[in-house]
Amino acid sequence: MDAADRVVTAAWQLASDNEHARTPAFANALQADPTLREKLDDVMRPFVAAIAEKLRDGDWDCIEEADAFDRFTQEMLGYDNRRMERWHRERIADAAADDDLAGLRDTQDALDAFLARTAGEG
Repeated sequence: MDAADRVVTAAWQLASDNEHARTPAFANALQADPTLREKLDDVMRPFVAAIAEKLRDGDWDCIEEADAFDRFTQEMLGYDNRRMERWHRERIADAAADDDLAGLRDTQDALDAFLARTAGEG
């Protein structure tokens, strides 16, 4: 994942019309501008999904411990949009049953971000 992240970031820097993207300060811009990170993540999603599929085929049993799991949950789990929404809703129900208010808030935020990202995909 780190290598793919570096490749996508470097390609973005080279192809960008934005002069600031070509400077070392670009890494700081990624931290400061979440929409830029989201755009780069969208480029990486198909690659992450392909890598994760191979790992799952090889009996990958520690998916949720992967460093990039929170960024690419759907791709790593291999879920379609319907199944991914159900997964988020199950986690919300679990957090509510456990009276885990922080977990409930975080999971709701993750569901909201997922729904916003997939709006219009059907």
